[in-house]
Amino acid sequence: MSTLTFGVELEFIVFYFIEDHHILPHDLHETIHGPPVLVSRNLPIAEGWEGKEKELHGCWLRQKVADVIKSTGAKVQAECTHTDQYNGWGVTKDCSLRLPLHIEQEYLPYEYAGIEIQSPALTANEESFKQVKRVVEAIRTSFRAATPPVCGLHVHVGVNRTTVSLRDLQRIACMTWAAEGLIDALHPGCRLGNRQCLGSRHYSNLARRMDAEQATLGHTRGQMRGPAHDEPCVERINSYKAKPTILQYNKPTGITADVDSTPSRSLAADCEVRLTNPNKEILPGSRGIMDGCRQILRTTEPEAVAELMALPLSRGAYNFKNCSYESTEPAHGKRTVEFRQAAGSLDEDWVVLWARICLALCGSAVQATDEEFFQLLYDCVLSDFSEERYNVFDFLYDIGMEDDVERIHTRIRDQRHEREPTEQLCVVSAMTGALTPTSGWTNASTMLSTTSWTTSSTAFSTDHWDDEPIPVWDTHISNYDVTTSTRGVDELTWDDFPDIMADGATTRMTYSTPREDGQTRQRLLHEKGTHFDGGVPDRTVGSHGAGRGNVG
Repeated sequence: MSTLTFGVELEFIVFYFIEDHHILPHDLHETIHGPPVLVSRNLPIAEGWEGKEKELHGCWLRQKVADVIKSTGAKVQAECTHTDQYNGWGVTKDCSLRLPLHIEQEYLPYEYAGIEIQSPALTANEESFKQVKRVVEAIRTSFRAATPPVCGLHVHVGVNRTTVSLRDLQRIACMTWAAEGLIDALHPGCRLGNRQCLGSRHYSNLARRMDAEQATLGHTRGQMRGPAHDEPCVERINSYKAKPTILQYNKPTGITADVDSTPSRSLAADCEVRLTNPNKEILPGSRGIMDGCRQILRTTEPEAVAELMALPLSRGAYNFKNCSYESTEPAHGKRTVEFRQAAGSLDEDWVVLWARICLALCGSAVQATDEEFFQLLYDCVLSDFSEERYNVFDFLYDIGMEDDVERIHTRIRDQRHEREPTEQLCVVSAMTGALTPTSGWTNASTMLSTTSWTTSSTAFSTDHWDDEPIPVWDTHISNYDVTTSTRGVDELTWDDFPDIMADGATTRMTYSTPREDGQTRQRLLHEKGTHFDGGVPDRTVGSHGAGRGNVG
């Protein structure tokens, strides 16, 4: 039986400030995870580094990240060479991780650096998962770090440490092709229709009608072999198979071509991430799931599989290039399938869980009997027509993730995957153009000593009522000073906000107030809506502008 290996690549940014810069008595950004990082202005400058202080700060910061990784007991190579790249954790700079100017200005006097860490090739076992968890947790708790939508989490899966057989590669390619629409549900809006991880069902050579013979031409080394795998046939499929879980999934309707359709897509657009319509339909004439799988299984060379799954002008959500002939030279090192679609994360539990999902998908593809493999492909076809009969949670159960399905369901239900890329940063309100806090964020600089208040609202998350999604409007009172007002903020009611659409949708009201120590407090004020009154929720999804008024 093949031994699975894996590796993870995490992209994130770390905030720091020069130690003699003027910092206000209280930290304006106290709610970001991790302690602030102070960089000495007196770092020794080597010859040739004059005038390159920012690059020097980045080098210093990467060494600190390497030191933190090393403190967990993991082997580290801070700036890896090509030959030893996969023997320890690598720490490198990533100049592509940039924030929009308005967020950079909001964080002043903080500066930041983009960083990527790469794990060594790890055997898929509990000790390896614990190592990854320790490293990610150490970084999260040691640095003031964030993972905005420019960041990605990539997982490499290898079937063994030498090479990947044609049969194994075909099966993994078939599984990613067939299950792509299901797996999309695990990722936020900023990773759907993202040109750094476009889906194979829409954009690959296979989707563009390339067949096995065309993919093989020019890639044959030596005598061509025959097909390594049988093709799917209806006689080997149970079309009456029972749904494996009782969990339901309702595909969100709010993710559209509009970059402001979700918080993570809006911030991704601000960060100049190139986005396309995530709901693009499979074009007439494009290959269906089974037709695509047949072409994959008709290939006779690993390179032909990689060619079918490749994207002509971009990088896909699933990258098979490392398993092609050019990539199996000893110096290359990686003989893996790369899963590129996950958003950047420093949630150690999710990083490990996503790696497990990637491994489970590849493991089930490689190790299943023909009948089990064909059944999985058929069930993925079924999901294209009816997610009530088969959905992402059923798929995860079938590939061996039954112990984790409930956790994953909770993450999707609570929209944790959509909030994570934005929750540690200030974002610009699409309705007011003003900087507004995201979930868990308090911006002390907006606390004004005035009786005026401003609110901003957005369709920020989704709750469920009898397994049906209903919109949640989050209203945050960002300018209200209880020390100068005749009415306390706790006395405010919905009648004070006539222009906020609260009827028919669950609404949460939160507010921030200054404290005597100069810091701020954010807390829940009201929750309102038919969901809490026991009635039938109004599922009409809309949007409304910011409210503004005075309370005397």
